[in-house]
This record gives sequence, structure tokens and C-alpha cells, in this order.
Amino acid sequence: MESLTAEKLSLVMPVFNEQDTLLECIHSVLRQEFVGQLVIVDDASTDASWDILQGFTDPRVLVIRHARNQGKGAALRTGLGATTCGIIGIQDADLEYDPAEFEQLLKPILVGRADVVFGSRFNSGQTHNVLLFWHSVGNRILTLASNAMTNINLTDMETCYKVFTREVLDALLVEEDRFGFEPEFTVKVAKRGFRIYEMGISYNGRSYDEGKKIGWRDGVEAFQCVVKCSVRETRRRKRSAKLRETSAIKSLDTSVDEMSQSENYYAWIADLIQTATQGNILELGAGNGTFTKVLSKYAKHVDAVEPSKELVVKLNETAANLQTCESLKAHWSRRYPNSMPLMTVLFS
Repeated sequence: MESLTAEKLSLVMPVFNEQDTLLECIHSVLRQEFVGQLVIVDDASTDASWDILQGFTDPRVLVIRHARNQGKGAALRTGLGATTCGIIGIQDADLEYDPAEFEQLLKPILVGRADVVFGSRFNSGQTHNVLLFWHSVGNRILTLASNAMTNINLTDMETCYKVFTREVLDALLVEEDRFGFEPEFTVKVAKRGFRIYEMGISYNGRSYDEGKKIGWRDGVEAFQCVVKCSVRETRRRKRSAKLRETSAIKSLDTSVDEMSQSENYYAWIADLIQTATQGNILELGAGNGTFTKVLSKYAKHVDAVEPSKELVVKLNETAANLQTCESLKAHWSRRYPNSMPLMTVLFS
């Protein structure tokens, strides 16, 4: 894949008791020339998985072991923190997915159209074996719930195959320890405005006799996680917006206080434009009224407009102290898109 010469793919593979498929799966991954790194996290397996992992000497392979079992989400959190390439993907340690299909999933990112690409098992012209009915129904219910909470239209939220840029990884913190990673990841990338694509992939699903681990209890937990993560992310975004607004107000107050020390400069400006300030003046962004006070000496009437409620208080104080002010009126005139009320103070 020539377009990936400069941009390789880091794959993270969580492992828990996968001795029957692990070796073949790793070899399948390493055959892909676009794979620059394979981070394998053994989540305290009790079978021969860890012994198998000791035999790999390929420089692209990094093996990490948890001292105790913590769950798939925790293993992914550990592995994602060890990735080094510009694009990151998730690979299970079974043989349900074909690593060669990452090549197709990478294309929307490489051409600059997407930040995240999901591989859908249900929106595909590719071959797949017949799935367990209730397992399929559960997947679709979880995807529907996730779409309702995030206002996107994925067909397979629970898919293992996801690729995303390092920018996405740097913006996320994986908090779920078990199978809640998929809904958590989906909610966060959707609500944070990343560009999401979805492409069909093949699927060779396992039965429970063949080692499939996820069950109906995990489905219930995933549903709860969809709701919990959506509410949590919405609250975080509101808090962040409030903090940004508070920071902006503090910065504005500092700037205005500094500007208020420049009365000589404002007087010089007023002298330059005094021939045009003999009638009525509309001052936009009046701040705490420092320049308004200067303009009131020249003009017959000044409309001082200030969108910050905090500065309007200071503007009113300035107006009250003006000897040239015969009357004062304050009223709401409009609202900005961010709901910051705009107050107009009239000096007559």
C-alpha cells in the first residue's frame, strides 16, 4: 500500500485466553505491510496465551501483560497509550475479522475525508457466516440506542474494527474497563464533532462453543453505558463551555482594566475625530466606558453598546458619574448566538 509509506498503522490487540486463535491472528496481522506496530495486551490470561506471546521477536510487536484481569476496555486503554503511529486501529485476537480489510478502512482517513472509520458487519457486500439471531438483534438495538443518543446513523456500533487518527486518540480518555469501550468511543467521537465514516467488512463470527465471550449481561451493560456516556459527555461539554466563557470574561476584564489606563490615548483619538463627533454617536464594545466618557464631552448623544453583562455594570457606574449625562436608559436590545445578552446604555 504505497500511500501508507509515510503513515503506518498501529494496531492494539487485547488478549484474554485466546490460545487457539492467537498465533494465527498475529501472523495474519503482521503480513500486512501497512502495519507499523502491533501492541498486544494480555489481560492476565490463564491459558497458554502469555507463553505464545513470549515467542515473538518481530520489532513491530510490543507485548504488555496485566498482573490481574481488568477487562477489554482496560486492556485497550493500556495498549492505546503505547501506540506510536499516526493512525490507530483495534484488532481482536480471534479470527472473526480479516486484517487485510484495514487497507480499505484507511482510505477515507488518508484522503483527508474522515477522522474515524467504522467497519460494519451489517452494511456489507462482503461474505459473512450466518450470525446468532439474538446476538444480531442485540447488536442492532445497541446501535439504534447509540444513534439516538448521538444523532448519527451507524449500522454497527459494536464492531471491533475501528481506525482513527492520533488527533482523535489524544482527545479521548478511555474510562470503561469492560465491553463498554465501543459505546463510550462512539459517543465521544460523535459528540466531539469528529468526521465519521463507515465501510462494510466481512465477518466470520464465532459461536460460544468456539470461544465467544460476550453475553447478554454484557449487552445490558453496554446499553447502560450508551446512556451513561452520552449524559456524561453532554455534561462535560457544558462544563467546558462554561469554563471557556468564564476564562474569556476574566481575560476581557483584564484587557479592559489595562485599556482604562489609557485615557490620554483616547483623548488624542477623540481630538482627531472631533469634527465627526458633534452629533449622535453609536459606540460598539464600550467596555467599562473609558472612551464613552471622552466621547460624551464632544457629542450631543452617545449610544454605548456592550455585550458583556459584567462590563455593563461598570458602564452604568461610569454613566452615573458623568456630569454631562442628563438621562440614562438601559434595556435588552438583542441576544448573541451564545445567548450572551446585549445591553444598550444610552447617554443623552
